[in-house]
Amino acid sequence: MYIDIKDPSQHVWYLGKKEIFSYPEFRPGVSVRELYEDDVELIKEGIELFTSEIKWAGMFNLETALDRLKKGHRMFVLLDGESVLGYTWFDDDYLDNFYVNRKRVDGDSQDFCNYVCKLIDKDIRLFVVVPNETGHKFFSRLGFERTHNG
Repeated sequence: MYIDIKDPSQHVWYLGKKEIFSYPEFRPGVSVRELYEDDVELIKEGIELFTSEIKWAGMFNLETALDRLKKGHRMFVLLDGESVLGYTWFDDDYLDNFYVNRKRVDGDSQDFCNYVCKLIDKDIRLFVVVPNETGHKFFSRLGFERTHNG
């Protein structure tokens, strides 16, 4: 049973000051790309990658992704060669839907998060749902500070 992530009582908010982010050196073959409305195949690949690993009723679909892009949200993918390894979204300074597949190599997730946050060049806000211990540890390790609960 999954919790309702829209329930503010389940949100723990974090803030990453822009000074903590840096451009990492990715391992060979790994890169980051910003996606646009015509990058339909890469968007689909990211969705399929997530749904092959995690069953979550709140997962965005292609239509939702394209709508977000039209509204000015920014989507970035982590690529290993030509294959999507992860993705994340930004709505201005708000990071949303951060995901990197289990096929990652140690350090890929941290490098991806550092890179995109540095690229945004603002203090970054995000929330992690209460039971997501992995998420809490990950963002804390990167230097995000807990600001408040929902």
